[in-house]
Amino acid sequence: MHFKNYYKANLVVLGNQKISENLKYHIDNDIRLSDNVFRTYSESYFLLIKESRLLYKNNLLEVCDEDADLLESDLGETAEYEGQTVYLDAPFLEKEEINEAEYQGKNVTTGKPFRTPGEKKKFAVYVKSS
Repeated sequence: MHFKNYYKANLVVLGNQKISENLKYHIDNDIRLSDNVFRTYSESYFLLIKESRLLYKNNLLEVCDEDADLLESDLGETAEYEGQTVYLDAPFLEKEEINEAEYQGKNVTTGKPFRTPGEKKKFAVYVKSS
């Protein structure tokens, strides 16, 4: 048996509702809203959440428990904090300003592309792993 047989997104539009191509894509490909294909903080990310929330609140969209929690949160709503508009309940990563690391005994700069002469790929980037 395939894993997909056990994993159902349960993202179902009820009735004959007009939906965006982005929501249709998630439904057709069995992708949960919590696994949104759009980059967090992008306009498409928040538009998909807002559209889904509206349908969900009007009982026109069935979702799994995890997505229900997401749609019942304030994700995508905004507020003012220290003079800046911030998104509520949106995940974020704190940036660490680490630009140097050690690789095979050499000091290297992370996050900056460099040429790889004689290699299969023309460029590479050192990244800091946890």
